[in-house]
Amino acid sequence: MNDGLVQRKKSVETTRKFIEPLLKSGGLDDIRILQTAHSKLELQSLTTIGLESERISLCEQLQAAAAEARREVRNRVINELHSLFNESDVRLEVLSETPPTLSIPPFTVELDVPQGLARILYARSVVTEVALAAEAIFEARTQAMGWIRERAVESSAFFDKLRVAYQMLLVEFGGQVGDRIDLVDLFAPLTLLQVERSNWRKMNFSKLADFPRYLLSYQLSRLRRDGLLEKSGWRLELGTATGGSTKNKANVLYVPHSTNDGQYYLSLRFTEK
Repeated sequence: MNDGLVQRKKSVETTRKFIEPLLKSGGLDDIRILQTAHSKLELQSLTTIGLESERISLCEQLQAAAAEARREVRNRVINELHSLFNESDVRLEVLSETPPTLSIPPFTVELDVPQGLARILYARSVVTEVALAAEAIFEARTQAMGWIRERAVESSAFFDKLRVAYQMLLVEFGGQVGDRIDLVDLFAPLTLLQVERSNWRKMNFSKLADFPRYLLSYQLSRLRRDGLLEKSGWRLELGTATGGSTKNKANVLYVPHSTNDGQYYLSLRFTEK
């Protein structure tokens, strides 16, 4: 078999491999199958067998079908969520479309339609990820609220815990009271301080759950809401993240002020009154 025939045979076999999943039951309704077939065929060339124009046409049809399927899934999930949350007197609001993002207080929910996933976020940090289904999202929101309430402590106790974490970092960095420390450096000492000091010696720290970003955001927001930025002669000050400091979100922390409003913060310090 000459090289030309070999190349044609390879093109046909490769193209058939990409198309076969579409021919199976439900293939034309499956977003991931449509998107995979489209992306693979986009890289193919059927010029050698005279079917290039048909390939281009098929790619356009697959792209349109995938887009329509994404719209249908997006609309169905949002409509079902409206029905579920209306019964619970929770106001659902569409915030943006790329990706579809919803406000379902106190969380936001990102719909990853191509992957069939939904991400539940608090203060722009992922709390959990579930299948893209209204019931799953509804249940995940309830669970996420439970996790936060279970791990959070009263504002007065958290103020004290936060000040201890701050002092631990001052010792580590050789700083003095009143110096600013980066908020994201607090996660290590706050993780340790989840355990009572009396249990430190017998604790297996490899099994200790990290102190999550969303929980620190929640506790700081609660401190503001409870008016507890001062206590026992100490004052807590948050340093706002501005300009270039907000570009790397890993180095800053978003703290909600209300349902759809908040601020990125970079640093923290305690001062004596």
